[in-house]
Amino acid sequence: RAFSIASPLDGLHGKATADFFVRGSTSAPSYAGKISFSGLSFDLSGSGVAQSAGAAVFNDRDLKAVLKGKWSGEGFTLKLDAKGYKKPRPRVSFDASLRSFDLCRLAACGGKPPSAGAAAPKKEAASSSLDPVITRGTLRIGRVSHQNLSAAGVKLSMSFTKISTAPALSAGAVDFSAAEGSFSDLRVFADASPTLQKLLLPITMLQKAAKLVNIAALPAYDRVKFSKMSGRYELAGGILTIRDARLATEQADVRMSGSMDLVKGSLDLGIENKLKGKVGETVSAPISFTVTESTSSPKVRLKLSSIFEQPVVKKAIDD
Repeated sequence: RAFSIASPLDGLHGKATADFFVRGSTSAPSYAGKISFSGLSFDLSGSGVAQSAGAAVFNDRDLKAVLKGKWSGEGFTLKLDAKGYKKPRPRVSFDASLRSFDLCRLAACGGKPPSAGAAAPKKEAASSSLDPVITRGTLRIGRVSHQNLSAAGVKLSMSFTKISTAPALSAGAVDFSAAEGSFSDLRVFADASPTLQKLLLPITMLQKAAKLVNIAALPAYDRVKFSKMSGRYELAGGILTIRDARLATEQADVRMSGSMDLVKGSLDLGIENKLKGKVGETVSAPISFTVTESTSSPKVRLKLSSIFEQPVVKKAIDD
């Protein structure tokens, strides 16, 4: 049967039509249906979803849905696929895209507090977990902007078997990449977004390490323009493993890997810097160092072998 709805409910506005079918016996019914909606508007975490339209097709096993519209004034698309949602471990996948996102909604920008509607940093609360759900998905953002970080072509792919606000109870993997952009002091995001903080962890540690290690040829990485930024992460038992994080700039190509204990705050990170330009002609072998102890008080150790591998040093020793 088809029917129409056009009434507000807790900030939800729009129109919908639905067809719903039930077959089989009363003891073991089988159902299927389709819901189409248009002009949909509602509030999501302080951000308005408006001018949205889409449809959902479902049965007693699976559900597929598509939603297109505007989120905080920017165009977005969301595709959702839930398989076996009545089973103990359903599989949920999504593909989402957003034209742009203003990071000033998360962190202070231009001396001003986060934009209206953004969630303020919260005190640590009791951990909560979703029921066991296998979640996979990809989020694409055309451009993110902030005075301390801007990038184009942002892509975030994830696959989780456990999701919880407590890191020790979460398990999964994340791939992150961004095309050309720039960044300066990334500490402003430390309290604004735990997820963003973890994605940027290798870069924030690179910035701290560059200040602590005393090598004149090494860039400070305090104000950087990059052509690409990427990272592959795995999370299990509270340990965030950085499989491969890379940063390509005009001054150097940086490669990072290691791990961080999200419960204890300890870390063990290796950083390799391949310098470019005129400096790279002289210091042609990568400069490597390790960062250990904690994120708040990191300890940097230069790998002396990376110094002795420099051609100019080798030549001086041979002579």
